[in-house]
Amino acid sequence: AVELFDFNAAAAHPHDRFVGQLDSGTTCILLPNSTVGGVFQDSPFSKLLQLQQQGLRRALVFTFQDVHGRARKYTIPYNECVEMSTHDLILGDAIFRRWV
Repeated sequence: AVELFDFNAAAAHPHDRFVGQLDSGTTCILLPNSTVGGVFQDSPFSKLLQLQQQGLRRALVFTFQDVHGRARKYTIPYNECVEMSTHDLILGDAIFRRWV
């Protein structure tokens, strides 16, 4: 497994999680194409693109924490639409199809 959201431990205010937005009006999953001001060591989208260019094509696995503090994992197949955003993680229709 490859971690796309590789948090920058050397950041002024280190993070161990990143808040995404659920949006049923967005067709794709949008990954940040930046370090989001140093939160990540590398751009998550650029890292994914680089892996795909090397021939590594795997499903994306997102782990969410529910209101009770339990981790919930959702697997998104490789062939789902993934695009870049500037700074945001937006979970569109692909994630909603996993819930239904």
